[in-house]
Amino acid sequence: MYLYPLDLGVVIFTTVIYLLCPERFIPKNEYVKFFLLTSSLYLCLLFVLFELIRAVSDRDAIIFVVRIFTAPTFYLAHRLYPFKRVKRNRHISFFLVCISVYFIVEIGGIFILHALAVNM
Repeated sequence: MYLYPLDLGVVIFTTVIYLLCPERFIPKNEYVKFFLLTSSLYLCLLFVLFELIRAVSDRDAIIFVVRIFTAPTFYLAHRLYPFKRVKRNRHISFFLVCISVYFIVEIGGIFILHALAVNM
């Protein structure tokens, strides 16, 4: 998996255009703002981490960080985002928790199996 600066730029550009566009052209949906802002910030952080880890270790270990932290990050952002016009959606919270637990259990299982394989 490679992250290109252009991908990051497109997400940030889309977020800025959506936030600056007047209401008469595009009615603002609070969940669209939430996902665009969260995606922009997460991708910025991910891109910086990806470049730092590749510069230090020359391996693509950041792929596991993406798998582990994507759903929990969106869950925490969903819980902390100050929704003003709409009520917080419980279905999204539930599905993000389920996906987060699945990824954490999956990665934990991989670490346990790897530790057992090394000791054999």
